[in-house]
Amino acid sequence: MEVLREEVLEFWRMELSPHFQAEERMLEALGEDLPPGDPDRERLLRDHRALKGLAQSGEDLLAFADLLVEHIHFEEETLFGRVEAILRERGSVEVEG
Repeated sequence: MEVLREEVLEFWRMELSPHFQAEERMLEALGEDLPPGDPDRERLLRDHRALKGLAQSGEDLLAFADLLVEHIHFEEETLFGRVEAILRERGSVEVEG
């Protein structure tokens, strides 16, 4: 089990932490279009904090895995659609489809 804990921590350090930092910079760039207090913004940040704590503690790897899957679904099904719409409105992105 210790090897798995170490692998999760390494995954956090090398993959998730930089990814979460990029997402949080994106939130800042969206400014008032996705302001502090927005439920989706707050959920993203809350999930990031919880995942960081679970990865660093290594105590409940099943909870870490479950939350990571839920977080990914939330991003894909809710948050990214909103971000895409904001960027389209700003003229910052062309979306195919």
